[in-house]
Amino acid sequence: MPNQPISEMTEILPSGERIPPLQESEFVTDKWIAEQLQMSIATIRSQRFKRRHSEDHWLDLDPVYIGSKPRYRRKDVLAWLESKSTAPASGNPKV
Repeated sequence: MPNQPISEMTEILPSGERIPPLQESEFVTDKWIAEQLQMSIATIRSQRFKRRHSEDHWLDLDPVYIGSKPRYRRKDVLAWLESKSTAPASGNPKV
């Protein structure tokens, strides 16, 4: 079986009928966030490191660790992206 995320797996009934998952996964990865922001995965990981070590950072999302793997709640990421989508009235646009 290929290394496939649970969110993409399908249930196979005894009859052979395939049933796709009902909803998207609640969690997203560094890669997913990087794709949404059109940035490298390394940038996302660097921001998480800086946040953990109280350094200057712009990615204000708290990961949930599943084992040693950091994941982010999809709803938190989408809310964060929405909050950053509006540029301020003056000055530089938000990241």
